[in-house]
Amino acid sequence: LLGKMLRIDVNSTEPPLNYAIPDDNPFVGVPGYREEIWSLGLRNPWRWSFDAPARGGSGAMLIGDVGQNAREEVDHIPTGAGGRNFGWRNREGTLPNVTSRPAFSEPLRDPIWDYGRDAGRSITGGYVYRGQALGATYRGRYFFADFVTSRVWSVALVPTGGGEVRADNPIDHSAELGTG
Repeated sequence: LLGKMLRIDVNSTEPPLNYAIPDDNPFVGVPGYREEIWSLGLRNPWRWSFDAPARGGSGAMLIGDVGQNAREEVDHIPTGAGGRNFGWRNREGTLPNVTSRPAFSEPLRDPIWDYGRDAGRSITGGYVYRGQALGATYRGRYFFADFVTSRVWSVALVPTGGGEVRADNPIDHSAELGTG
């Protein structure tokens, strides 16, 4: 189950798993896949969150996925769009990685944002800001950080249809927040 995001119901204690698998998981009944899998092709998802519908968000899942040698990435999964393959180990962010073996499944999904080692080395996923205190300028932006460099960024989430978004207008907030 490495490299995957799992979705289970922990309110069940039925043997043999002591958890239940939701019937609408994308790989229920699909030969060759574990039914717990919600998405795959992740290297090291380090913090994920949902764009809170109670605050006006879409309910989408955003994942900060730590790369290995070259790229850090932000992945986006619209509500109900499980089964996505984000490409690890064949890709790191948007760059080819180990391509000597074919991808486990196709198509591979691009991250909505990625950055190289010149900007940071260990993404920490964050949250979509839906508050009022900072005004409309920051509302709807996804804020995230890099653990190694102590940098903080935000990107605007621009709808492209069907619950999908693209990241745009990156802002580096590190200087205004100070170091450390």
